[in-house]
Amino acid sequence: MISFVTSIKICKYYEDYGNRLKDYIENISWGCGLFDISYEIILCEDVCDKNIKRINDILSPEFLSENETEIIYINQDYPNPIGYNMIEAYAKNAGLYRSKGEYVCITNADILFNYDFFYYIKNSLKKNRFYRFLQYECTNLKDSEYYTPLIIAENHVKRPINPFLNVKTINYKNLKNMNSIDAIVVAMANKSGDIMLMDRDNWIKIKGYPENKYWVHSDYIVCRVVNNNRIPIEAVQEPVKIYTFEPDGIQPIVRNQRQENEEPQDVAEWKFAQTYNNKLTCN
Repeated sequence: MISFVTSIKICKYYEDYGNRLKDYIENISWGCGLFDISYEIILCEDVCDKNIKRINDILSPEFLSENETEIIYINQDYPNPIGYNMIEAYAKNAGLYRSKGEYVCITNADILFNYDFFYYIKNSLKKNRFYRFLQYECTNLKDSEYYTPLIIAENHVKRPINPFLNVKTINYKNLKNMNSIDAIVVAMANKSGDIMLMDRDNWIKIKGYPENKYWVHSDYIVCRVVNNNRIPIEAVQEPVKIYTFEPDGIQPIVRNQRQENEEPQDVAEWKFAQTYNNKLTCN
């Protein structure tokens, strides 16, 4: 069995995520049904006064049941001094610990997988591996009548993203000066948040996502801890593809206003991340 875990908060700037979530669920059900893969979907809904809608307002109990989908609710009572809409680690960890699958695939809620992805997880998954898949982004054609959202996505691919090459030129020289393992971890972490796939035993070993007050996304730290625990990292290239819907407008991470002369928060985030580099193994 494979558990698909995602987190969601339908709030300002994310109003269309209800429809995208429906596509996400139907896509997983289609692919797993095609290859007779036992699965469950766990939706971790973050709840506070920022929600403008709830999942139950959009998806019926019958739809959820038919698609092996469960909602778990997370009250936003964790430290959130920067004012993020949601710190994903808390919600995704709740889903991880509720999951029952031998493998756990933790993703964003706006992902679509193609035929080759499901073929791969049916035939090629191994334990003691951390999988990162090649991703393709596409435009979000909200006005289209989807007979299958995936076909629309495949016809409107925007650009390929290679986990080993998706590094901005300004950082390339620094990466060349790093040892090869460091370079791979940085490159992997750069886009790994869209999907992280590993056997459940190793997810529990590394304790899921680090819960901290600074990072709404903890992709880099997860990759670092995986590497420090000597779990092999495997990048899956073609023919596997993962599609995301690009939002219509900018969807900013909501932060509190920075005061004059205050150090940018990204600096604090980076300094925090470095504490994990070579010593945190979660053993």
